[in-house]
Amino acid sequence: MLSPFDIRFFRELRTYVEDETGEFRERLSSCKSFEDVKYLMGYMAALDDVVKEGEEIERRLTSGKEQ
Repeated sequence: MLSPFDIRFFRELRTYVEDETGEFRERLSSCKSFEDVKYLMGYMAALDDVVKEGEEIERRLTSGKEQ
């Protein structure tokens, strides 16, 4: 069962992801190889997936449909 702590943790994580997204362009421009670009793109996609999953969990908790 999830708790209000889980929602708080997710909100803090979302702030972290937003900060990472803000620095994405700078990091992308400093990549030295295609492998670095692929890694960074995968990293950002994973963070995006975490945010989407967290938003779904939060929506379920706040709507009373906890699963």
